Amino acid sequence: MRTSELRRAIPNVSQRVLTKQLRELERDKIIKRKVYGQVPPEVEYSLTEEGRSLRQILVAMSDWGNKRVAREQREGKDVEILDPSPQGFLNM
Repeated sequence: MRTSELRRAIPNVSQRVLTKQLRELERDKIIKRKVYGQVPPEVEYSLTEEGRSLRQILVAMSDWGNKRVAREQREGKDVEILDPSPQGFLNM
């Protein structure tokens, strides 16, 4: 994904935080960064094999979070989940 696509997918993240997180993920070899030599420069991020190995863990965490939000909603708490679908993780 390009940086602009990531910003659209995560609308409440600041550019500073997104850049910091991308750098950490790249350093940890979860994602790889490819820079295309053009003007203006284009950068794409993709998962490494190591990053793709996290898929089932992320799906399980998503399921856990959905159940927790549903429980808290039943208890009358004002919480919501922006996207309850694990589809993003399954497409990794």
